[in-house]
Amino acid sequence: NFKVEIKPVEEIYFSSETISMKFFSSENKLYAYYEYVDPVSFAVPEDPEMLGYNFLGWTIDGSTLVDFETFKLTEDTCLFAVYEAKEVNLNLKLMNSSVKINGTTYSEDTSITLKFDEEFSILDAMSLSEDREFVHYKFGCGTGYYYFVEEDSILTCDTIFSNLLNPILYDEY
Repeated sequence: NFKVEIKPVEEIYFSSETISMKFFSSENKLYAYYEYVDPVSFAVPEDPEMLGYNFLGWTIDGSTLVDFETFKLTEDTCLFAVYEAKEVNLNLKLMNSSVKINGTTYSEDTSITLKFDEEFSILDAMSLSEDREFVHYKFGCGTGYYYFVEEDSILTCDTIFSNLLNPILYDEY
């Protein structure tokens, strides 16, 4: 002998709509795409790679990196990779001249540090020998490949370092 009272049960909601996460790497290229139905947890792709840059993380607003430990996915979300230019070393092998790079004059063999995305200028070739005439500078890497530049050139590190491994700037007379 028992009594059963039937009460209405709250409706259980099953969403048929999905929430998407889109991850974009360099140059706004789609890197990863995920769809979820009522996400409790979500996936984060492997860090993207870009020549000459360190990956720092993902951003939604362009200024703050997303902390995935506290982030809640509640709506369609686009995330963009944030990178920082690596430092690169430019070796100088100057036999007969001095060279001014970004306002600093170098007249002996040395190595200078630049950022991968940095522009730099090579100005004012100055001969240290009166019997020789300056022709041009050339970048090389010991493999026989050379990239020639004239004085008063404005260059970007990514141009030089994308084509040459451990580039050396030579003067040529």
